[in-house]
Amino acid sequence: MASRDEFAKSVTDALAKRVGVRCSNPGCRRATAGPRTEPTKTVNIGVAAHITAASAGGPRYSASLTAEQRSSIENAIWLCQNCAKLVDNDSDRYTANLLGAWKARAEEDARAAVEGFPEGSQLVVNLTLEWRRKRITSERHDYQLNVFVQNVGQGRLQNYYLEVEVPTDVLIDLTGRVEGRSDNERSLFRQMAKDSDEIAIANEKKKVRTIASK
Repeated sequence: MASRDEFAKSVTDALAKRVGVRCSNPGCRRATAGPRTEPTKTVNIGVAAHITAASAGGPRYSASLTAEQRSSIENAIWLCQNCAKLVDNDSDRYTANLLGAWKARAEEDARAAVEGFPEGSQLVVNLTLEWRRKRITSERHDYQLNVFVQNVGQGRLQNYYLEVEVPTDVLIDLTGRVEGRSDNERSLFRQMAKDSDEIAIANEKKKVRTIASK
Protein backbone atom coordinates (compact mmCIF):
# COMPACT_ATOMS: atom_id res chain seq x y z
CA MET A 1 0.00 0.00 0.00
CA ALA A 2 1.34 3.44 -0.92
CA SER A 3 2.27 5.67 1.99
CA ARG A 4 0.00 8.64 2.65
CA ASP A 5 1.21 12.19 3.19
CA GLU A 6 -1.01 13.13 6.12
CA PHE A 7 -1.46 16.51 7.77
CA ALA A 8 0.15 17.32 11.10
CA LYS A 9 -2.21 18.16 13.98
CA SER A 10 -0.98 21.77 13.88
CA VAL A 11 -2.07 21.99 10.23
CA THR A 12 -5.49 20.47 10.98
CA ASP A 13 -6.11 22.81 13.91
CA ALA A 14 -5.11 25.93 11.96
CA LEU A 15 -7.13 24.84 8.92
CA ALA A 16 -10.33 24.45 10.95
CA LYS A 17 -9.93 27.75 12.75
CA ARG A 18 -9.23 29.67 9.52
CA VAL A 19 -12.79 28.90 8.37
CA GLY A 20 -14.48 29.32 11.74
CA VAL A 21 -14.66 25.53 12.22
CA ARG A 22 -17.33 25.35 9.50
CA CYS A 23 -17.47 23.21 6.35
CA SER A 24 -15.86 25.05 3.44
CA ASN A 25 -18.45 23.87 0.90
CA PRO A 26 -20.43 27.09 0.17
CA GLY A 27 -23.57 24.99 -0.24
CA CYS A 28 -23.13 23.50 3.24
CA ARG A 29 -21.20 25.72 5.68
CA ARG A 30 -22.43 23.66 8.65
CA ALA A 31 -20.72 23.91 12.01
CA THR A 32 -18.33 21.00 12.54
CA ALA A 33 -17.68 21.25 16.27
CA GLY A 34 -19.86 21.49 19.38
CA PRO A 35 -20.21 20.32 22.97
CA ARG A 36 -20.49 16.75 24.20
CA THR A 37 -22.51 15.82 27.26
CA GLU A 38 -19.30 15.77 29.29
CA PRO A 39 -18.53 19.43 30.09
CA THR A 40 -14.84 19.13 29.23
CA LYS A 41 -15.23 17.39 25.85
CA THR A 42 -16.33 18.30 22.33
CA VAL A 43 -17.86 16.65 19.26
CA ASN A 44 -16.09 17.07 15.94
CA ILE A 45 -17.59 16.13 12.56
CA GLY A 46 -15.04 18.01 10.45
CA VAL A 47 -12.05 16.63 8.56
CA ALA A 48 -8.95 18.05 6.97
CA ALA A 49 -9.41 16.79 3.41
CA HIS A 50 -6.70 16.70 0.76
CA ILE A 51 -7.25 18.94 -2.26
CA THR A 52 -4.91 16.69 -4.21
CA ALA A 53 -4.73 13.13 -2.90
CA ALA A 54 -2.45 12.02 -0.07
CA SER A 55 -1.16 9.11 -2.16
CA ALA A 56 -1.04 7.88 -5.75
CA GLY A 57 -4.36 6.65 -7.10
CA GLY A 58 -6.41 8.91 -4.86
CA PRO A 59 -8.83 11.67 -5.96
CA ARG A 60 -7.16 14.58 -7.78
CA TYR A 61 -3.68 13.12 -7.19
CA SER A 62 -0.82 15.27 -8.50
CA ALA A 63 2.52 13.59 -9.04
CA SER A 64 4.15 17.01 -9.39
CA LEU A 65 3.80 17.73 -5.65
CA THR A 66 6.43 16.76 -3.13
CA ALA A 67 5.49 14.93 0.07
CA GLU A 68 5.96 18.18 1.98
CA GLN A 69 3.63 20.06 -0.38
CA ARG A 70 1.06 17.28 -0.28
CA SER A 71 0.88 17.44 3.53
CA SER A 72 0.95 21.24 3.75
CA ILE A 73 -1.95 23.50 4.70
CA GLU A 74 -2.02 24.82 1.13
CA ASN A 75 -3.19 21.36 0.00
CA ALA A 76 -5.84 21.08 2.71
CA ILE A 77 -9.50 22.07 2.91
CA TRP A 78 -11.75 21.82 5.98
CA LEU A 79 -14.99 19.95 5.25
CA CYS A 80 -17.71 18.15 7.17
CA GLN A 81 -17.58 14.37 6.85
CA ASN A 82 -20.43 14.30 4.33
CA CYS A 83 -18.84 16.84 2.00
CA ALA A 84 -15.42 15.21 2.31
CA LYS A 85 -16.97 11.95 1.09
CA LEU A 86 -18.86 13.79 -1.66
CA VAL A 87 -15.85 15.52 -3.21
CA ASP A 88 -13.75 12.34 -3.20
CA ASN A 89 -16.50 10.26 -4.80
CA ASP A 90 -16.77 12.60 -7.83
CA SER A 91 -13.33 14.11 -8.40
CA ASP A 92 -14.17 14.97 -12.02
CA ARG A 93 -16.82 17.39 -10.82
CA TYR A 94 -15.07 18.51 -7.63
CA THR A 95 -11.73 19.52 -9.07
CA ALA A 96 -8.69 20.86 -7.24
CA ASN A 97 -9.42 24.32 -8.65
CA LEU A 98 -12.99 24.22 -7.38
CA LEU A 99 -11.93 23.10 -3.90
CA GLY A 100 -9.35 25.87 -3.84
CA ALA A 101 -12.09 28.38 -4.64
CA TRP A 102 -14.29 26.95 -1.86
CA LYS A 103 -11.42 27.28 0.60
CA ALA A 104 -10.66 30.88 -0.36
CA ARG A 105 -14.32 31.86 -0.05
CA ALA A 106 -14.72 30.13 3.34
CA GLU A 107 -11.64 31.92 4.70
CA GLU A 108 -12.91 35.25 3.36
CA ASP A 109 -16.30 34.65 5.02
CA ALA A 110 -14.58 33.82 8.32
CA ARG A 111 -12.45 36.96 8.09
CA ALA A 112 -15.56 39.06 7.39
CA ALA A 113 -17.31 37.55 10.41
CA VAL A 114 -14.35 38.32 12.68
CA GLU A 115 -14.25 41.89 11.36
CA GLY A 116 -17.95 42.33 12.06
CA PHE A 117 -19.37 42.04 8.54
CA PRO A 118 -22.29 39.69 7.80
CA GLU A 119 -21.14 36.40 6.26
CA GLY A 120 -20.47 36.80 2.53
CA SER A 121 -20.71 40.60 2.64
CA GLN A 122 -17.25 40.96 1.11
CA LEU A 123 -18.10 38.64 -1.77
CA VAL A 124 -21.02 40.30 -3.52
CA VAL A 125 -20.93 39.70 -7.26
CA ASN A 126 -22.99 40.69 -10.28
CA LEU A 127 -22.78 38.28 -13.23
CA THR A 128 -23.61 39.82 -16.61
CA LEU A 129 -23.99 38.17 -20.03
CA GLU A 130 -23.80 40.42 -23.08
CA TRP A 131 -24.38 39.41 -26.70
CA ARG A 132 -22.38 41.40 -29.24
CA ARG A 133 -22.94 41.26 -32.99
CA LYS A 134 -19.71 40.40 -34.83
CA ARG A 135 -20.76 39.73 -38.44
CA ILE A 136 -24.02 39.78 -40.34
CA THR A 137 -24.26 38.42 -43.89
CA SER A 138 -26.99 36.87 -45.96
CA GLU A 139 -25.56 33.44 -45.14
CA ARG A 140 -24.87 33.73 -41.41
CA HIS A 141 -25.15 35.84 -38.30
CA ASP A 142 -22.17 35.66 -35.93
CA TYR A 143 -22.33 36.87 -32.33
CA GLN A 144 -20.02 36.96 -29.35
CA LEU A 145 -21.19 36.15 -25.83
CA ASN A 146 -19.18 38.07 -23.25
CA VAL A 147 -19.34 37.03 -19.60
CA PHE A 148 -18.59 39.73 -17.02
CA VAL A 149 -18.26 39.64 -13.25
CA GLN A 150 -18.54 42.79 -11.18
CA ASN A 151 -17.31 43.01 -7.62
CA VAL A 152 -19.89 45.06 -5.72
CA GLY A 153 -18.59 44.01 -2.30
CA GLN A 154 -16.11 45.62 0.05
CA GLY A 155 -13.07 43.43 -0.53
CA ARG A 156 -11.10 41.96 -3.40
CA LEU A 157 -12.75 39.30 -5.55
CA GLN A 158 -10.31 36.48 -6.18
CA ASN A 159 -10.30 32.71 -6.64
CA TYR A 160 -13.80 32.85 -8.06
CA TYR A 161 -15.44 30.07 -10.03
CA LEU A 162 -18.36 30.13 -12.46
CA GLU A 163 -20.08 27.95 -15.04
CA VAL A 164 -22.03 29.05 -18.14
CA GLU A 165 -24.24 26.66 -20.11
CA VAL A 166 -25.39 27.49 -23.65
CA PRO A 167 -27.19 25.54 -26.40
CA THR A 168 -24.63 23.63 -28.46
CA ASP A 169 -26.32 24.41 -31.78
CA VAL A 170 -25.57 28.16 -31.45
CA LEU A 171 -21.82 27.64 -31.03
CA ILE A 172 -19.28 28.27 -33.75
CA ASP A 173 -16.39 26.71 -31.83
CA LEU A 174 -16.60 23.99 -29.14
CA THR A 175 -13.08 24.68 -27.87
CA GLY A 176 -12.94 25.05 -24.12
CA ARG A 177 -16.22 23.40 -23.22
CA VAL A 178 -16.21 20.85 -20.38
CA GLU A 179 -16.27 17.43 -21.98
CA GLY A 180 -18.26 14.87 -20.03
CA ARG A 181 -20.73 17.54 -19.00
CA SER A 182 -21.47 18.75 -22.53
CA ASP A 183 -23.38 17.05 -25.34
CA ASN A 184 -25.14 17.79 -28.63
CA GLU A 185 -27.79 19.84 -26.82
CA ARG A 186 -25.94 21.75 -24.10
CA SER A 187 -22.35 22.92 -23.75
CA LEU A 188 -20.86 23.86 -20.38
CA PHE A 189 -18.03 26.36 -20.05
CA ARG A 190 -16.16 26.74 -16.76
CA GLN A 191 -14.08 29.70 -15.65
CA MET A 192 -11.70 29.63 -12.69
CA ALA A 193 -9.88 32.83 -11.79
CA LYS A 194 -7.01 32.62 -9.34
CA ASP A 195 -4.16 34.70 -10.77
CA SER A 196 -3.28 38.16 -9.49
CA ASP A 197 -4.19 39.83 -12.81
CA GLU A 198 -7.72 38.38 -12.57
CA ILE A 199 -8.51 39.88 -9.16
CA ALA A 200 -11.41 42.34 -9.22
CA ILE A 201 -11.20 45.18 -6.72
CA ALA A 202 -14.32 46.81 -5.26
CA ASN A 203 -16.75 48.10 -7.94
CA GLU A 204 -14.60 46.75 -10.80
CA LYS A 205 -16.25 44.94 -13.71
CA LYS A 206 -14.15 42.41 -15.62
CA LYS A 207 -14.77 40.35 -18.74
CA VAL A 208 -13.86 36.77 -17.80
CA ARG A 209 -15.05 34.71 -20.76
CA THR A 210 -15.82 35.09 -24.47
CA ILE A 211 -17.85 32.49 -26.37
CA ALA A 212 -18.29 32.66 -30.17
CA SER A 213 -21.84 31.90 -31.31
CA LYS A 214 -24.14 32.23 -34.31
